[in-house]
Amino acid sequence: MIACLVLCPVSPIMISYKTMAHKSQQKLDGGNKMEEHNVPQAELITQIGNKEMETLKPQRVEIREVRVDIVGEKNNKKVVFFCKHPDKNELVRISAVKYNNKDKLVVAGTWYNLDSEDLIRKGSALANFMENLGAKNLIETKGKEVDTTVDEKGYLCFKAY
Repeated sequence: MIACLVLCPVSPIMISYKTMAHKSQQKLDGGNKMEEHNVPQAELITQIGNKEMETLKPQRVEIREVRVDIVGEKNNKKVVFFCKHPDKNELVRISAVKYNNKDKLVVAGTWYNLDSEDLIRKGSALANFMENLGAKNLIETKGKEVDTTVDEKGYLCFKAY
């Protein structure tokens, strides 16, 4: 990404910068398109803090909402579960599960992959998670209480083993 900073003469508290458009946008437009962004100057001079990101401890959570989101450049579908964690007021998003796959514990995303009959693919992380919960479809996961664990990066994921 190419970026250049330009002081904006209109307002002394704003900085204007331009970036190259994303490659997919360039293909659509047939060339290099510059996009302009206005950012408050205070955000650009904010220093590094002393506090690290708060991490939630693995605990039992309750699934309150479930949604299928489109993610990435390939527009893949991923199931996102919004859960009530005992240590947080806001709902927590979880979209990965740790499960037993061929006698090995693996962590995988809850990708919404269908088989040739338009059913959730058997053996997928999502199918294993749903079977572990006793849910036949995604709506039946709402209200279920699920244990969580952490993945190798320290993020919460569902425990389905």
